[in-house]
Amino acid sequence: GYIQFTALGTIPTAELSYQQVWIKAFTDEGAEALFTMWFYCDIAHSVLEVAPTEINTTMTRGESKTIDVTISNHGEAASGEITISLPDVDWMETVGQTTLPSIEVGETTTFTLRLSPDSTVPLTEHTGSIQISCESGNSVYLPYSIMAVSVANGALLVDVTDEFTTNTNGGNGP
Repeated sequence: GYIQFTALGTIPTAELSYQQVWIKAFTDEGAEALFTMWFYCDIAHSVLEVAPTEINTTMTRGESKTIDVTISNHGEAASGEITISLPDVDWMETVGQTTLPSIEVGETTTFTLRLSPDSTVPLTEHTGSIQISCESGNSVYLPYSIMAVSVANGALLVDVTDEFTTNTNGGNGP
């Protein structure tokens, strides 16, 4: 046979050491057995996940672009206050607050990023990550790779010279 039981901790185990618990089992017939069980009690934590898991996009100078990011809690406890930490660039911001209220287990929340590059942002790839952290769980890093582009119009003058005809005998030149 087997014995089924549930152990419910009421306070977290001190330090990171398991606690030894002795269990004595006996039957009506008088048989006895002594078992050792190791027990560790930890606080329930939230586990945040984000979607998308990475941002790969373009941003056009002089135009604004928004990207929605969804945060989900797949842990065992409410997240506590959620903080969004952006890189130190002028062209990226959140629409609204960088602090979001707690989300319960199984719930989601969404925040919006706004990309607004001006004419001084270099036309190149910009990479980095956005940190999303909470009071009672893990931090999540949302990597990004954003290419700054331009739709500016201009004029291009192409001057073509046929050097073969002008400079070689095969082209009947000198």
